[in-house]
Amino acid sequence: RQRKKEEADANEADKQRRREEKAKALSSSKVQLEDNAKDILKLERTIVELQQQKCEQYNLLKRALTEEDRRKHSQQTVTKEPSWTSLYSPNLQMAQYAHHPQHYLSAQPSHRLLAY
Repeated sequence: RQRKKEEADANEADKQRRREEKAKALSSSKVQLEDNAKDILKLERTIVELQQQKCEQYNLLKRALTEEDRRKHSQQTVTKEPSWTSLYSPNLQMAQYAHHPQHYLSAQPSHRLLAY
C-alpha cells in the first residue's frame, strides 16, 4: 500500500512538473511572440522613416537638378554675346525686333504712322 501511494505521489508530482514546464514554455513562447510583434512594429516604423527620407532626398535632388538646369540655361543666355552684325547694323532697333516683329510694330507707333 505504501509503495502504491508513493508511486501515485510520484506520478502526480511528475504530472505537476510537466504541467509547469508546459505552462512555462507557453508563457515564454507568448513572450517571444510579443517581442516579435514589437520588433515588427519597430521595423515597420523604420521602413516608413527610410521611405520618407528617400522621398525627401529625391525631392531635394530634383530641386537641385532643376535649379542647376535653370542656372545653366540662364548662363547660356547671358554668355551668348550679340553677334557683330546686330551690334553694327544700321538699324539696331530692327535687329532687336527681327525675331519678334509684332513687338516692333506695337512698340513703334510713330513708325506706323510714317508707313501710311
